Amino acid sequence: EDRVDLPVFASAPGMSVQPGEYSVSSEPGETDLAFFLPGKEWVMGETIAGQLQVRPKKEFDVTEIRVELVRRQSVPKDLGNVREVSMPVKLSDGTRLTPGQNITLTFNFAIPTPVPATFSTPNSTHQWILRGVLARRLRPDTIVEEEIFIYNGRQK
Repeated sequence: EDRVDLPVFASAPGMSVQPGEYSVSSEPGETDLAFFLPGKEWVMGETIAGQLQVRPKKEFDVTEIRVELVRRQSVPKDLGNVREVSMPVKLSDGTRLTPGQNITLTFNFAIPTPVPATFSTPNSTHQWILRGVLARRLRPDTIVEEEIFIYNGRQK
């Protein structure tokens, strides 16, 4: 047996390029968390530039606020075949959030190259996810996740 890597080229279809606010907080009763993005499609080597918007509804402390670029690969043949690789960027140290104190934090991620593009087959998927995290002590973190799409190039 021998093994050879075969690159898969996938061009960005240009269907998810509208700017907008994306996603819903995991704790909507405590805070609204959302991403403001220029679109949801990127090409390897580009920079993902966006904003994490935090709109607290209750007063609470966070130990940090961060955004993670997550690469998730899933092969559903057996249980446990999900692998996540996360690239975190810390946006803020610990702070006390209070209702009406809306915070907008800007972030940038350089998409590494080469990396696998977004794809889905009957036997496996490869997803890219933006995850915003309000890290909390002695409580589950409050998160927002939004799937994004990363491709090898743009259609000509």
